[in-house]
Amino acid sequence: MMAVLWTVSRFTLSVPWASAVTSRWLTGFLSRPVEVSTVPDLHPIAKRIHNVQPEPVRLELDSGETGTYEFSSTEFFQREFRGEGVRTDADADAAFRLVTSEDHERVLLGRSGPDEDGWSMLGEVVAAERAGDVSGDDGGPS
Repeated sequence: MMAVLWTVSRFTLSVPWASAVTSRWLTGFLSRPVEVSTVPDLHPIAKRIHNVQPEPVRLELDSGETGTYEFSSTEFFQREFRGEGVRTDADADAAFRLVTSEDHERVLLGRSGPDEDGWSMLGEVVAAERAGDVSGDDGGPS
């Protein structure tokens, strides 16, 4: 066994277990420029909803309508966002779904009632906040 030292920028890496083969591989690897991939930005409203759930979240739509929802699941797949839940302050029998638009610029809210086939679009979500943060309500005992 031999100890191998590499100096990369100002840092020195010592690997006592490195063999000559490993040494050549690491030297080649470390001397190559490292490409940094950038992760695309996630939609800020989608991130807020995802971080708040499963706690109730208050959504405001582009129409001005607001409501409190509980999402049982939310997920990102790259920039695409999805979520499913229910409305807790009204329309309790319907299911609600969140999706991002094809260009990932908008979060859309859809509704499917108990007697309906398919989904109807309610509108774009323009604001999301933890339900307890609204009007100074901290969710604690009164």
